[in-house]
Amino acid sequence: MFKKILLISAISLLASCNLVHNKSVNKNIIPDSLNNSIKADIKSFYQGDIEAFSVKFDKNDKIIATKTIQINGSWDGDKGIIRQKFIDNNNNKDSRTWLVTLNEDKTFSAIGHDSVEPASGMQVGNVIQMKYKLKVPYNGVKTNIDYVSTMYLVNDNAMTQISESFINNKKINKEIISLIKQEN
Repeated sequence: MFKKILLISAISLLASCNLVHNKSVNKNIIPDSLNNSIKADIKSFYQGDIEAFSVKFDKNDKIIATKTIQINGSWDGDKGIIRQKFIDNNNNKDSRTWLVTLNEDKTFSAIGHDSVEPASGMQVGNVIQMKYKLKVPYNGVKTNIDYVSTMYLVNDNAMTQISESFINNKKINKEIISLIKQEN
C-alpha cells in the first residue's frame, strides 16, 4: 500500500512539475489545480498525525539534503495548530509550530515562531499554497528567506508538496515532500 501511495505521489509530482513555474514571491498567482478532482482542505488534511519525507535540491538541482518529518494537526473551529518535527540526513533536529486561521473565502493565514510576518495561503481545487518568510540559518547566518509551498492533494491520505526558497527573489533551493496521513 505504501509503495502504491509513493508511486501515485511520484506520478502526481511529475505531472505537476509544469505547473510549478512563474511563482514570484511578491505576487499572488492562483496556482494551477485539477478542478474536477478531489478538493484540498487544509483543515481536513492537517488533522491528526502525518508522516513525511523530503529531498532538497540546490538552485542547480543537486541533492543537498533529505529529511523525515512528523506532523500533528489539531483544530478548534477555524483555528488550527500544526506541529512539525524534522530530522535531516545529518541527524540534525528542528521543529516548527504553525498557528493557522481559516477565512470564509478559503484563504488562510499562519504564524510560526520563526516567521518574520504572517504567512498567507489559499486553497484552489486540489491545491493548497502558502507563501511565507522565515528567519532561519543559511550559510551559517540567520537570514530572511521567502518560501512558496504548493501542496498537491493526491487522495484523502496523500499529498505532494513542492517548496521553493528565495533570497531577494532569487531561487536558492527547492524541496519535494511526500506526506502520508496516518490512520488513527
